[in-house]
Amino acid sequence: MAVKKQTFLIHDESVNSYGFSILTAGMDLTRFKQNPVMFYQHDKALDVIGKWENITVKGTQVFADAVFDMDDPLAIKIAKKVENGFLNATSLGVEFPEEPPLDGVAKKSVVIECSIVAIPSNANAVRVSSELSKNTVKYNLYRRTYLKTPADLNTKLIQLLDLKSNAKDDEIFTAIEELKKRVDELGNERTEESENLTSLAIQLKIIPASLKRVQLMAFKGDFVSTKKDLQALITEATNKDVTRANHSLIKSVVLGHKSTKTELSDLTDKPRSEWTLQDYRKHAPKELEDDRELYNKLIKEEYNN
Repeated sequence: MAVKKQTFLIHDESVNSYGFSILTAGMDLTRFKQNPVMFYQHDKALDVIGKWENITVKGTQVFADAVFDMDDPLAIKIAKKVENGFLNATSLGVEFPEEPPLDGVAKKSVVIECSIVAIPSNANAVRVSSELSKNTVKYNLYRRTYLKTPADLNTKLIQLLDLKSNAKDDEIFTAIEELKKRVDELGNERTEESENLTSLAIQLKIIPASLKRVQLMAFKGDFVSTKKDLQALITEATNKDVTRANHSLIKSVVLGHKSTKTELSDLTDKPRSEWTLQDYRKHAPKELEDDRELYNKLIKEEYNN
């Protein structure tokens, strides 16, 4: 079976399903180029089904040609699915010398392998069609558009911002500023809600404190689904043992109402009357900051002892 050369975009700097992007300039391809193995669905147990050739970096994008092992039954099957358009995506096996930030870019990475997959974590890591050479690739996450003139940019911005067709530059700028403000506000609200729900889940022993960062990364990747799942677990846990948490606190957090760090601290076992300076610093720093008399009292107790 002769297979046509299949070129894939195996990486760009789009935000992946884990909530962060990988900087191309900081990506080490040395190991991958020396041993450019191809797996199916990252499953090493299925053995190597091919290799990658012509691994090329173009700006922030990385391309490679798929070469299948036509003496391997699984490789023949996958190659056929690729050629017929049933499988079109790839996924990199990557190691991170540094932990990826929650809301940013992984600046350093090492590529180990590249697999043919059904669903990629980078939505843009797909087989390249003939339109790529004509610069008409549409990005699923960034929605980048190739524009020829400033007028094209204004027209596109007017369409995206839903402004009148004759909108002036200052109207476009104002609309962008308002949009950015709303996005920032939403981001702050989601960050606060993610922190509150995660802290509550830890207090209820639904998740261990050591997994707090992982849970917050899940919120960054898919806030809506993660919130729904965690709310369900919190509701289930509190229904089983209502004495484990203050009812009004659970209601405020689970139903999406704002709750304060002071409220979250009510879940601690120690009575508030026995709290030390360190307890307040840990569980209710805002209350400590606002109540100078309480702060001075605790300072004296701390150092007199």
